[in-house]
Amino acid sequence: MYKNYIFIDTNILIYAFSEKKPKAKECLDYLLKLQGRKLFTSSFCVGTMISTLQKNKGDRKKLSKEEIIDIFKNDFSKINILPFSETDIENSFAHLGNDMEDNIQYQIGAKAKCYYFITDDKKGFKFFKNIQVLNLENYLAIKQKI
Repeated sequence: MYKNYIFIDTNILIYAFSEKKPKAKECLDYLLKLQGRKLFTSSFCVGTMISTLQKNKGDRKKLSKEEIIDIFKNDFSKINILPFSETDIENSFAHLGNDMEDNIQYQIGAKAKCYYFITDDKKGFKFFKNIQVLNLENYLAIKQKI
């Protein structure tokens, strides 16, 4: 694991770009400005993010195709998008967590040797021992640790 490799989970991306949780946008903006760090997410995260942001849900307005394109042009230039494969899915079955999506994200991030996982669902990652899980509740800790 490389201490300067940071994996950004799906929920952080969704919250940041839907403006559902201002701390998520603040956190993502902070991460994008970091020097000497490599940011990662998975193609699985990106697909889920796009699908979610293009649908109305509660008070969250859906984003247009043009708005999604703007997000990619402006924010994803500094985020490495990792592919995921059938092997990643199969390898995720061995993890103890019951949330398969979290298991898959962990598998993808671990394969890239990410040390930090930024998520808003810390409990979903409690079974993974080789990572530092940071969430929006301890956003100040993110700034201190990274």
